[in-house]
Amino acid sequence: FPVTIEGYSLDDQERRGITYAKLHNLQWRVYKEQGSGADTERPGLLRLLNDILDGLIDSVWVVNKDRLSRADLDHNTYLQKLFQKHKVTLIENGSIQTFESPSDIMVDSIKASVARYVRDNIRRLVLRGKRMAKELGRTQAPQVYGYDFVYDKDKDKKVWVINEHE
Repeated sequence: FPVTIEGYSLDDQERRGITYAKLHNLQWRVYKEQGSGADTERPGLLRLLNDILDGLIDSVWVVNKDRLSRADLDHNTYLQKLFQKHKVTLIENGSIQTFESPSDIMVDSIKASVARYVRDNIRRLVLRGKRMAKELGRTQAPQVYGYDFVYDKDKDKKVWVINEHE
C-alpha cells in the first residue's frame, strides 16, 4: 500500500510547485506520475527529459531531487550534465542549483549517494522483515474467505486451514 508523508503526496507536491511558480511569475507544466525514483524509464521523467532536450524548459521544481531519480550515480551525473548543458535550473523546494559550480555538483552528488543508500537500506530492511515473518509463520497476505490462518502446534507455525462455517 502506498505510504503518504505529509507534504509529499503527489497532490501536495503539485500544489507546492504551482504555488512556487505563481509566486515567482513562472510558467509551469506538471509531470505527474506514480512510481519509484529508482526507475529511470518512467514516462513522465522521459517526457521531462525530452522537453529539456527540445529547449522547452529552463527550470525544474521538485520537493526533493530524489523525486526525479534515486537511481545509480551514472544517472545522476547524466541529469547534472543535461541540466548544465541546457542551462536548466533545479529548484529543490526553494533551493536553486545551476550545476555551474563544483560546489553545486559536489552537494548534489552527495545527496544522490545518500538517497541511493536510503533506498537500498529500506529495501534490505523490508526484505529482512518479510523473511523473518515467513520464518515465524506470519503471513502478509490478506484474509482469504473460507480459510483461517491459525497456529499449528505440531508444525510449530501458523498454517491456513479451511473454515467450515464460511
